[in-house]
Amino acid sequence: MPAHLADHASPIHVTREGKALFISQGDVPLRVDRIDPATGRVTPLTALRPDDLTGVVGINGPWMTPDGEAYASGYSRFLMNLYLLEGLRW
Repeated sequence: MPAHLADHASPIHVTREGKALFISQGDVPLRVDRIDPATGRVTPLTALRPDDLTGVVGINGPWMTPDGEAYASGYSRFLMNLYLLEGLRW
């Protein structure tokens, strides 16, 4: 098997015909590729990221159909508010 997944790559789903594998790599954006284990050929499919990256700490999923035509994903966001109070007396 000539294909080797990078340490940071995660398998998502085997294709319907069982001849390739969908993998994800990275953080934000999360890159989704199709890899052919017989040849090692990697085909980029998409990069997942929300439009607004404010506070985004990671992409959840993705979940893919066996044909790779549809997918779903989510993301985690961490936001905080900072308030400045002036003139307080104890």
